[in-house]
Formats: sequence, C-alpha cells, structure tokens
Amino acid sequence: MLKLHGMNKILTQEDVNLIKVGNREYYVYTYRGKLKDIPACLIVLCWPKEALFKEWCLRTFITLDTALTTEELLIHYKSRWPIETFLRETKKHLGLDDYQVKSNNS
Repeated sequence: MLKLHGMNKILTQEDVNLIKVGNREYYVYTYRGKLKDIPACLIVLCWPKEALFKEWCLRTFITLDTALTTEELLIHYKSRWPIETFLRETKKHLGLDDYQVKSNNS
C-alpha cells in the first residue's frame, strides 16, 4: 500500500500542474478513479508553488463529487477552511465535541 507522503518520492514535475486559486499558486496532482470500495472519487495532492514535493507542505483533498474540476475543489475548500478551523477551535475550547443529551426525548 502506498501512503500519500510517499507520493513525494514517486511524482515528478511533469506529473503536476500549476494552478492559481485566489492570489496563490499551487502545484497539484489529480487522481480520478477507484479508491478501495469507493467506485469513483477525486483526490488532489497540493503543494504551494514555492514548496513543491516538500512533505510537510503536502495537502490532500478527497471528494466523491467527480464532476468537480481540481480548481473548483480547491476554491471550495479555500472558502470552507475558515469554517472548519472555527468549529475545531470551538469544540476544543468549549468542550462542544462531547454530547450533552442524556435521553432521546431531550
């Protein structure tokens, strides 16, 4: 089984494309196809332009919506990311990750 961080050793610059999302540029590798028991998915490996193939800079995005383009997926995550970090921090600091309901009738 190949781990995602191992892709840094396999991919070459010819395998990736440079795209612009907002005012930033990223190198991306896009895979469309089967993933274990999932018949169709889109996986995008993404590095900032200045950090191509640096393992600690790799970001991976996965979706079942294979109609999306790579650019659409990254634009969606870029707009969604502040919401995700807010929810994570709220749960962490306010203890909202624990269920408070004690019965089904509540």
